[in-house]
Amino acid sequence: MSMSKSKFIEETVVLDKQTTGLGFTIRGGTDEEVEGLRNGIFVTSIKSNGAAARSGRVFIGDKILKIDGHDLTSVTHAEAVNLFHQTGDIATLLLEKRVPDSETRLRGRSLLFRKTYLWLPLTIVVIMFGLPTAYVLYKKLR
Repeated sequence: MSMSKSKFIEETVVLDKQTTGLGFTIRGGTDEEVEGLRNGIFVTSIKSNGAAARSGRVFIGDKILKIDGHDLTSVTHAEAVNLFHQTGDIATLLLEKRVPDSETRLRGRSLLFRKTYLWLPLTIVVIMFGLPTAYVLYKKLR
């Protein structure tokens, strides 16, 4: 079995904090090692009612390279937290995101198809043949 190699892309995300804040937690910094991740500041959780969740573009594991133009690649955890607290109502993040190799992307696309795009054919099967038949079909396709 071949080892999967990942590439990284950078993406700018603008978050409107409104009254809920940025809506994610971070780990990392020059003084804090994050197991299994490269050095830096990483998103470790996303709050369902925060700006990150509303944007749909911030994900657990994203590395935050900059916030409002401030470089986070060589700051301590406390310095990063301080910079996050200093943001205004609108915060601009520069994120580094992992892009899997083509084999992983193909498997992911297949999974996306099976999880998302089967609802319409299964709905038609339910209407035409009933729920038990649709359930059996779903189990075979999953």
